[in-house]
Amino acid sequence: MIDAISESGLKLTVRLNDARNGFQVRDVSGGSGTFTIDAADDTASQLGLTASTTDDIVVGENLNRQNVTRDTLLEDLNGGLGVNIGSFTIKDSNGVLGAINLKTAGAKNVGELIDKINALSADVTASISENGDGISIVDNAGGSGTLTIANSGTSTTASDLNIAGTATNQTIGGQTESAIVGTSADVIEVTADDTLESLVTKINEDGRYGTASIQTNDDGSFSLRIRSQRGGEAGKLAINTTGFNLDLRTESRGADALIAVSTDGGTERYVSSSDGVFDLGTDGEDSSLINGSTSLDSLKGGKGISLGSFKITDSRGKTSAVNLRVEEITTVGQLTEAINSLGIGVTASINTDGTGISVVDTAGGSETLTIEDVGSGRSATDLGIAGEATTQTIAGESVSALVGPADDDVIDSATGISLTLKELSTDPITITVKDDPSVVSNATQTFVDQYNKLVDKLDSLTYFDADANEVGLLFGSSEASRIRNSYSRLLSGSITQAGDLKSLGSVGIRFNSEGKLDFDTEKFSDAMSEDSAAVESFFTTAETGLSDRLDSVAERIAGVDNSLLIGRTETLSTQITQNNSRIEALNERLESERERLLKQFYATEEAISKIQGNSSYLSQIERITIDS
Repeated sequence: MIDAISESGLKLTVRLNDARNGFQVRDVSGGSGTFTIDAADDTASQLGLTASTTDDIVVGENLNRQNVTRDTLLEDLNGGLGVNIGSFTIKDSNGVLGAINLKTAGAKNVGELIDKINALSADVTASISENGDGISIVDNAGGSGTLTIANSGTSTTASDLNIAGTATNQTIGGQTESAIVGTSADVIEVTADDTLESLVTKINEDGRYGTASIQTNDDGSFSLRIRSQRGGEAGKLAINTTGFNLDLRTESRGADALIAVSTDGGTERYVSSSDGVFDLGTDGEDSSLINGSTSLDSLKGGKGISLGSFKITDSRGKTSAVNLRVEEITTVGQLTEAINSLGIGVTASINTDGTGISVVDTAGGSETLTIEDVGSGRSATDLGIAGEATTQTIAGESVSALVGPADDDVIDSATGISLTLKELSTDPITITVKDDPSVVSNATQTFVDQYNKLVDKLDSLTYFDADANEVGLLFGSSEASRIRNSYSRLLSGSITQAGDLKSLGSVGIRFNSEGKLDFDTEKFSDAMSEDSAAVESFFTTAETGLSDRLDSVAERIAGVDNSLLIGRTETLSTQITQNNSRIEALNERLESERERLLKQFYATEEAISKIQGNSSYLSQIERITIDS
């Protein structure tokens, strides 16, 4: 089509529009008249090019090229960022509720997800949308309510599929339907009252493809800045505006970098990269650099990254967390994608040196971006991103103990200290290394505080108030009881095969009368002074130390594979499905009984009517008198 228009003999240039979803035609004749595109039939309309304008450029409409099919993998949606492996609920207009849990449903592609939705008790029909870029869910119940789809808990699955919300009237197949239609495009409604700050907020509320921030220009004015969530060709953004012009310009264009590599003058081979970091493989591998496929186990000089949790708080105070173990994150790429899918104002990527991870704040708030390990975890510390940001950026330290492209590492084998040389200095530099027991003491205090918070939470959910005749939401729950007993049994028992120390009491931790932990910092300091190696062994010995024992308990309670809470969740989901089926069966029985009673009523009414008619006839019989 582009060739046909270009060869028409008219002074026009034609190409794909910036969004690459339609055409762009430019009039290069230099005339002052009206630029008109029309056709005797509907060809121009179908090409999205019908126009009559004094501008010299016509940008065509979206031609809705299908990019989602039943075979499309869920992990490939949202520009390759995928969707959260969580759960969401669907409630039809009659109030019938169904739930989808991707962790247990086993749906890997769009078609399998559609089939799971259509198998729910909720009266809805899911299919590929008419635009071919998402999932359409139509309400068939015809009830007085509204079809509603919502994320479950902290899951963002429905939002990632762009189907979270309530149904509206949509034209589907030429018919008006109450439906929710997902799309791969993020639609931002802009009003006359919007400011740059409100636009940033609206864009970042979704943030599937990009994050927005306010940029200060050299002349003191301000601009809206939108940055892709991904680097390289896959991170290209297309932005269309309707009814107004934002005067956007491209500061940097996403493209995969390409280099030619040869060994000893041999045949060149080409290596591409979406993030500027090249994996050269066996023919000249630079092991000091990391890329998306770098295993977390290979970082820190082969020691690997601790598989724990860390919390991120952006500059607007929004908080979310990443759990490397639960989310089964094993590579640098999976980690950056997990951070970028949190739904808060941060963007993670490999740093410019290719030696670590960088987390950039995009929220534009007044607070400080912070990253901190959760509980006794040290994942963020191992990754070099724990702490508070300066200039809204936390530059990831090297998570590989190897040489980066701009640094030299010096390792003193006698002390085990690793130094990174950043620049030359004419002045002597003195480095003092000493123990800081307060770090260990503070970490232990954090553990005690977190356990006590768990006890408070369990108490608030399992209470019994005899005077008010009230109970907690989980009163009598065997799961709550098992959680409490599992931890208290471990913490009050003997810790063997973890060095000379055998109990929490030996490091100053004891249970009080309320079932909570008390921490004696003085006794802990004495234990550290007397034998710090024994304290370290008590906490960190693999498998038998307190840390790994606590982790094992947590896995049995809430781990991905056959854990207590996952099993309970699946049971509740099954019960909900069974109850919904039972409700449907009871409704059918009630409807059948209603029909039977109505028929009986009609028959009774008919009999009464006949009796009344007969009575009328009888009343008309006159007495016959015979004269004698």
